[in-house]
Order: sequence, then C-alpha cells, then structure tokens
Amino acid sequence: MMNGRWGWFWVWAAALVAGCGSKLPGGVSGGSCTDDGGLPVDSGLAAYAVTSGTFTSPDIDAIVCRGGAFAYLEPTAGYGSSPNKFVLSIDNTFYGSQADRFQFQKPADAVSGELTIFVEIEGANPGSYTNSNSCGDIVISAQLPIPPSVNCEADAGTSADCPPGCALEGPILGPSCMPVTPEIDYQANTDSDCLGETATPQGSWTLTLTSVVPGDNDRAAVHGTLGAKLLGGSGDASAATGSLSIEF
Repeated sequence: MMNGRWGWFWVWAAALVAGCGSKLPGGVSGGSCTDDGGLPVDSGLAAYAVTSGTFTSPDIDAIVCRGGAFAYLEPTAGYGSSPNKFVLSIDNTFYGSQADRFQFQKPADAVSGELTIFVEIEGANPGSYTNSNSCGDIVISAQLPIPPSVNCEADAGTSADCPPGCALEGPILGPSCMPVTPEIDYQANTDSDCLGETATPQGSWTLTLTSVVPGDNDRAAVHGTLGAKLLGGSGDASAATGSLSIEF
C-alpha cells in the first residue's frame, strides 16, 4: 500500500537506520511482540514510533507491536489539500521482519500485515479530532499465503484472461499472469481521501493528540491515541465491523 505520499519518510528513515541491520523475516501469527518492534534504539526514530496498537474483528485479531509503525504530523501544503491544515500519517515500518511489526491471532496463516492512516486535522495542536470534520482514510490488512492450487501458467502467459488467483503484471508490452496475494482488508474513510479522490464514507474515528513536538522539515512527532471503527472482512464477514486502537 506504500505510495508517494510516504516516499520522503522512507528515504529519511533509511538514512538514519543505514548500517543498523535488520532482523530476518519470520511468521507473524501466534507469537509475541519484541520490546522495540525491530526499531533500532539509536536510530533517532524513537520519537516517531507507535507504542502499541490492537485490532479486533470477526476475521482479524492483530497486535501492532511497539515501534512497528511510525506516526508524524506535517502541513498539507505538499498534498494540494486545504491550506493551513495538517495531516497525521501512521504507517508500518519498512525494515525488519513482519513479526517485529505485527502479531496475528487471526487469521492463523497470516504472512504479513499493513497499517495505513492518513487523516487531515485543523491544526498542529493538542486536542480531539473526528472524521466528521476531516478527510482521509484508515486501512488495516492481513496478507495470506497464495493457495497451492493457483497456477498462473495454466493458460497462455500473456492472456488477458488469467487463471483464477492470477492477474496480469509487468511491462505494458510484455505483461504476464502472476499470483495475486489474498488479503483481508478493513477500512474507514470520509468522502474524500484529501488527495482529490472521492469515496463513499464508512466507519469512524476519534483522534486525540496530547502533544506535538516540532521536528525536521516541518514534520512533527506526535503523541496521543486513535480509536476507529472499520468496515470490511472477507467471505461471510465482508460487511463486518472491526475496532482499531493505536497509541503513539
């Protein structure tokens, strides 16, 4: 789910953690979080780390580990959104193992997870903010193993009709059928993503900022909590409600 709106942060963070190393990839189900979520304590990123998080729903029960995601606040000027406002971004980290970022009790076969929060607020001040006077979206997802029954070479490699579980990917002049990673998604959003795209509103959230600490390049470390109701799921739970709680 990573896109350009977080590109600056990954470059900046990568420079700070260069040479710090990372942990080997591992499973994300049924274990326990490490103390730091894989975040190198001497990296300079501790002020931006999410301290804890949980998500519960009919088909996903997950823990966001300490240091498994970043939280920061920045002006909206770079996004073409409303002037004189700010965006809270929370996103899982780009390094270390998935087991350092997430732990899943459900689904038992989850291989990775993603958390994306992009919420506009009125000002860079402590206070309480809700989706009713905001724009943005919140997404959490669990990625599952590709079923062994998926065979993307069963039909012609460049056919527009790929076999079940496959989709065309790659260069325009030479795409091929590749496996599609199954995932379970839950989302809350307003009628605007703050970037010009519209959507049908669903879910809700309440953001409480207790402190805002100015940082580099107009981006501030923030501390507080976010609670949200998300809709989604898979199969019989496709219109289910999930509850997200994040501390940062």
